[in-house]
Amino acid sequence: MNLLLWRDLFFTKSDHIVLRIRSTDKEYLELLHDDAHGKRNLEFSGDIYPYNGIGNLQNGVLLNFLKNKYILITFDLVAEGEIQQTLKGLGFVKGTSYLPIGLDEADRRNTLE
Repeated sequence: MNLLLWRDLFFTKSDHIVLRIRSTDKEYLELLHDDAHGKRNLEFSGDIYPYNGIGNLQNGVLLNFLKNKYILITFDLVAEGEIQQTLKGLGFVKGTSYLPIGLDEADRRNTLE
C-alpha cells in the first residue's frame, strides 16, 4: 500500500480529485489539460493522483474518507470485477464517481483502441 499517496490525498486542498492507475496516465491527463489544445483542452481544476495499482483501491476504510470530495476513480476495464464491489459498497456510482476505461470486447477489455 502506498501510504504517501493516501497522505497526499487526505491533505490536498482540492475538492476535485481524479485517481488514475499509473503515473503515465496522470501525465496524459495533464497533457490534455494543457492550454495548447485551446477550447478542446480538458477543463479540470482539481488534482490528479496515480494510485499505482488496483490493490491500493481495495482499502474501503481509506476510500471512505475521500467521499466528501468530488472524486473520479478510473481503472482498466479488466479490473472492474476486482474493485466494483468495494466501490459500490461505499456508495460510489459507476459513471459518476468511478469509471472503468477500455472496450468491452473479447481480447480488448484492457485497451482503449
